[in-house]
Amino acid sequence: MINKRTDSIVLAEITRLRNGGAKADVDPEVRHVVERLTGLSYDQCWR
Repeated sequence: MINKRTDSIVLAEITRLRNGGAKADVDPEVRHVVERLTGLSYDQCWR
């Protein structure tokens, strides 16, 4: 479910990745939120 909390988690992750963050360093909670919202594995979301 998208709400303020999950929206801010996804936006923060996008920013982290754009700033050179590694996908391998994803926080487990962030991974879970992204996968739950998209229905895809975390790695498939960020090709």
